[in-house]
Amino acid sequence: MRTGTEAVGPGKFQHGQISTRGVAKMPATRKTTLVLVDDEPVVVRVAKTILERQLGNQLDIFHTTDSKAARESLSRRRCDILISDIEMPDIHGLEMLKVARKCNAWTRVIFLTGHSTWDRLAEAIENGAADYLLKPLDHDELLQVVQQECDRLRRWRGAVTNTMKLVAG
Repeated sequence: MRTGTEAVGPGKFQHGQISTRGVAKMPATRKTTLVLVDDEPVVVRVAKTILERQLGNQLDIFHTTDSKAARESLSRRRCDILISDIEMPDIHGLEMLKVARKCNAWTRVIFLTGHSTWDRLAEAIENGAADYLLKPLDHDELLQVVQQECDRLRRWRGAVTNTMKLVAG
């Protein structure tokens, strides 16, 4: 750590100091990791095809119809964006959000649903969902929402990278 003041003890710093110890370096141009889970195979297939065709150069996509496989993927790998059905047979989308956020607090969550109510929308947003899309999926809307999240994450990574450079600097 480089600052104008010294540490006041092992692992203790004076106010205003930033420690870079234990912070992983972030590549500025890595692909955004997206996990897509829905119990309807056609929804997964269509969404995956749309995203790969239009945003494939920006995304690393893991897709599944199995919520257990999605949970395992979330715990094994970094997930930047989770697109999840909110109503699945063995897990509620809000539980999937909690699993994703436990592994990576920066994960952006987009919910899919075939039947929306104001209460359900409010609950998703209150629990940290970035957005909410209705089925059947509007292709342009899906692309727009995912592109916005990719741009937001890229901006955040850039801000963190620039801050790390200043601190190390």
